[in-house]
Amino acid sequence: MDTTRSYRVKKRSSNACVRCRRQKIKCSGSQPCETCRKRDLTCVFDDRDQKILVTRGFLEDLQRKIALLERSNGEIDSPGYREQPLQRQEEGDGTDPIEDTEWDSTQEGPSELTNPLSTGPSTFMAAESGRIFYLGTSSNWSFSRKVLSLLHVHLYHSPLPTESLLFDESAYDLGWDGSRTAVSLEVPMTPSLDYSIYLINSVKFHAGQLYHLFDEGSFMEALYAFHNQSDHQAAVSQLWYIQYLLLIAFGKAFVVQRNHGNTPAGYEFFLKALQLLPDITRLSREPIIATEVLCCIALYLQSLDFRSSAYGYAVRIALAQGMHTNMPVDSLGPEVVQRCRKIWWTVFILDRQMTSLMGLPQSLQDSQIHDELPLFPSSPQKLIALNLQKKMCHIIAERSMVLMGG
Repeated sequence: MDTTRSYRVKKRSSNACVRCRRQKIKCSGSQPCETCRKRDLTCVFDDRDQKILVTRGFLEDLQRKIALLERSNGEIDSPGYREQPLQRQEEGDGTDPIEDTEWDSTQEGPSELTNPLSTGPSTFMAAESGRIFYLGTSSNWSFSRKVLSLLHVHLYHSPLPTESLLFDESAYDLGWDGSRTAVSLEVPMTPSLDYSIYLINSVKFHAGQLYHLFDEGSFMEALYAFHNQSDHQAAVSQLWYIQYLLLIAFGKAFVVQRNHGNTPAGYEFFLKALQLLPDITRLSREPIIATEVLCCIALYLQSLDFRSSAYGYAVRIALAQGMHTNMPVDSLGPEVVQRCRKIWWTVFILDRQMTSLMGLPQSLQDSQIHDELPLFPSSPQKLIALNLQKKMCHIIAERSMVLMGG
């Protein structure tokens, strides 16, 4: 009798409170326990550490339910999983065998996930005008169109009509068909010098932290010279003048709160810049300012939902000029090298954004470019913003490759 009482006193409770478990002392297991009650402390039990006894049949039922749920949700698509009957081995258990999900040890690993949108034929959609648009694999715009089309077919048992949908280049009407045969060379009424500086500063404030659209030193020098001239007709044929019109269009879009009609504020300056833009042979003769001009056009067109028109032109000239390489300072000069680096990273960011937006393959690989950033001695925040944008572009490229099945 004494032996039994002594054993019961020394036996430790299987359910100990948090304090007794942490102090590694005996716990009575009651709520509250004797130790916490004597010290007037809060007694807390962690149910996760509590040991419970369940039957093997209960665990097998849970495994079977999990396997059925995973199969119904399509989360397991690997030959490494197989269904096998497992006979309960408890003595006296007369129940029927049930299915259990076991891992095939012959498999080296689970199968890789595949984007179902990247397999099979490409997807195209025709607009009301008859123009056919390619729906890129990783494009969020094309993904929403595919989902909308599937829902319409499921609900109404008919293809999705395209009359009420907005396609590329249909959000705004620029009032120009792109033909230069009847373009007037008449100079539009440009703003005054003070108002021009105000609009240009607004562009620097809103877009200058991430994008390099013009070289401030050379541009402002030409701006003052332009407004000091009585005859502005001579400047029409210069790329600087086209760049000036583009920046004025950007500035008006930033500062004007309301648009009149179906056109954004300042679109007339952008339209005139497009009409005066020379062909690619002329642009290649002045690659530095030409790339800046094309970056302005690409960014403005993207804001107008002209994705297809904005893509690609600046990249080709920048690559042909070697802006993606380690340009030598000794032979080119520090000003040219720094300007080209600013241009290049603007081109790079726009290219990554455009390709991701349109669901196109990445035209530039990270291993093929020189990754040195430009210097901003008086604006360290620009370097921080550019470095963050650069990292974001790398993530965009990685995610795009995964979505496209690469």
